[in-house]
Amino acid sequence: MLHTLAAQHWLIEEGYLNRVLSILHSGRSLDSLIHKQNVKDYMPRLQGLLSFTEVEAHATDLQNEFQLAESSGLPVVQTKQGNIALIPVIGALTKYGELCGYGMQDYQNMIARANADSSIDGIVLIMDTPGGSVDGTPEFGLTVKSSLKPIGVFGDGMVASAGMWVASQADVIVGNKNNPTAFGSIGTLMVKQDMANLVEAGRMQKVEIIRAPQSTEKALINSLEPLTEETRALLMDELRSITNDFIGTVKAGRGDALDVKADGLFKGRMFDTYKAKQIGLIDSVGTLQTAVNKVAELAKEKKKMTTTGSNASEDTMNKPNWLVSLFSKTESETAGLTEEQALEEGKKEVATLQAALKAAEDEKVALSTRISTLESQFNTATAAADAAAKQVNELTEANTQLKAALDKKPTGQATTIISDEQREAQLANENGTKEKTYRTSADDEADQMVALSNANPFTKK
Repeated sequence: MLHTLAAQHWLIEEGYLNRVLSILHSGRSLDSLIHKQNVKDYMPRLQGLLSFTEVEAHATDLQNEFQLAESSGLPVVQTKQGNIALIPVIGALTKYGELCGYGMQDYQNMIARANADSSIDGIVLIMDTPGGSVDGTPEFGLTVKSSLKPIGVFGDGMVASAGMWVASQADVIVGNKNNPTAFGSIGTLMVKQDMANLVEAGRMQKVEIIRAPQSTEKALINSLEPLTEETRALLMDELRSITNDFIGTVKAGRGDALDVKADGLFKGRMFDTYKAKQIGLIDSVGTLQTAVNKVAELAKEKKKMTTTGSNASEDTMNKPNWLVSLFSKTESETAGLTEEQALEEGKKEVATLQAALKAAEDEKVALSTRISTLESQFNTATAAADAAAKQVNELTEANTQLKAALDKKPTGQATTIISDEQREAQLANENGTKEKTYRTSADDEADQMVALSNANPFTKK
C-alpha cells in the first residue's frame, strides 16, 4: 500500500496536465481519447468468468447470463437463493479514481446502490488490484464491513495491499482456481523520487524550494531535497502506525481462521491461492460461481432470519430462538412462545442477569475491602514480628557480653565460692553441730602463720 503524500500530488497532476495540453495542442478531441471505464466495459470479462461452471453441494443453478439491475445499474446474476450483484474492482486503488478508471469512492457508491436496490440480495466484488493509496482505503474497507447485504470477494489475478485490507472485511473470500492469483502484501511503503542526480547531470534545471520564515516544516518530503534524520524518523512512525492499523484490520476481519504466525504474513509477503487458503487468508478456492453461491447462501440465511424475526406465525414461532442462543434456553422451553412472550422472557432474563451482575459487583467491593483489611493486619503483624526479632537480637547480644565478662579471669585477691550443696555436705560431715562457715584466704594465711610459729625452734613456748 502506497503512502500518498500531498507534496507529490502536484507532480502527478502536472503529468495529467501535460498530457491534456498535448492532446489539445494536436487538435484532437479530448473526449475521443479519454474514456472513463464503466461497469459495461467489464461485461465480457464477467461473462468469461461465469462460463466456468462448478458443481458443488450447495450449487444454486447459477444462470450463466446476467442482466443490469434497473435501479442500481449493476450486473446481476440470478440464483434460486436470490440475485447477486457483481462489482468489478480492477486496477490500482485511488480515492477518487483516475481519468480512465474508478476510484474507491465510486466502488463505495456502487455498494450503497446495491444495498438500496430491493431486487439485489447479495454482492460479489471481483478484485484484481495491486493495491493503492492509504487515503480512502480504511473507508472503503468499512463500507464493505458494514454492508447491509452479504458481500463476498472473488480474487482474480491479484488481491494485494490495499485490496487485501478491503477484502479482509468481506463475509467470504474465494480465490480463482483457473487463473494464478496472489493474496497478501500486508504492509505499507512510501516511494520518494530523487531528482537531484538529474539536476547534477544537467538534464533538469536547478530548482530551489523557498519557504516562508514561518513554514520551516512545510513539504519536507519532496523529490528535490534529501530527507533529514528527523523527517525520516517521523515518516517511519507514521508508516508504523498505519501498518499496525492494517494488521489489526486484517486480523479482525479474518478472525480465528487466520494463522497469525504464518511466516511473512505481516511482513508484506504475497501468497498463491492455495497457500492463502492454507493460512486462512481466504476461505476457499473455486470459480466466480463458487463466490456467488456462497454469498447466495448467506443471503438466504439472512433472509430467513429476517422473515423469522418479523413474519412468522404465532403457532410456529421461531422468534424465541434468540433466547436459546443468548440465555442458554432449551428449544422445549421456548417452543410455542409468542413474540410478546419471548420479549417478556427476555426482559426477565435481562433483569436476572443485571441483578446477578449487581450482586457480583457488591461482592467484589466487599472482597476488595476484606483484602485491604487483611493487608493492613498483615503489615501490622509483620511490623510486630520485626520488632520482636530486634529485641531477640538485642538480648542475644547482651547475653554474649555477659558470658564474656564471666569467663574473664579476675586479678588480685581470689575468693573461693562453693555451692549450697557443697556447704550442706560439709555441715553434714560435722554431724550437723556446726553452723555454716565461710572461710577466706585471710583465715588460711593466719593458720599458716600459727603453724610456722609452732615449728620455729627459736620461738618461745
